[in-house]
Amino acid sequence: MGRPSSYSEEIADKIVDRLMEASIRKVCEEEGMPDRNTVNRWMLIHPEFAAKCARAREIRAAAYVEETIEIADQPAPTNAFGSVDGGAVQDKKVKIAARQWYAEKIDPRRFGQKVAIGGAEDLPPLKNLTDDDLEARIRAKLEAMNASKPE
Repeated sequence: MGRPSSYSEEIADKIVDRLMEASIRKVCEEEGMPDRNTVNRWMLIHPEFAAKCARAREIRAAAYVEETIEIADQPAPTNAFGSVDGGAVQDKKVKIAARQWYAEKIDPRRFGQKVAIGGAEDLPPLKNLTDDDLEARIRAKLEAMNASKPE
């Protein structure tokens, strides 16, 4: 069975639903899902689909933030002598850091580092980007990605 290549609301909704739980790469690897480049093109052509995908990623970022607490609250495994397994602790730290990083990148307004305004001279000036500015940047990035890949 080949991958679907034409846009439909049904497939778009399935993609959005799955994006709340998994990356676009994993979603597109699933049976019956379109190729990642196809989905990227759909985001360029269908702004409402792109907005839904962005919102789904924000929801996943919030879920990741909640997961960091669950990971941190799990007791670290111990060895036969009752000592905490240092490798398991490091693994937990990496999982927490990765989820925090993702949340900060996807939804910086909610989960990003706070910046002091007007206090430090060594900080770059802040620019408030509108949704239109962000959408234009995303479109340009997706177009560049698609242009560099062979059909």
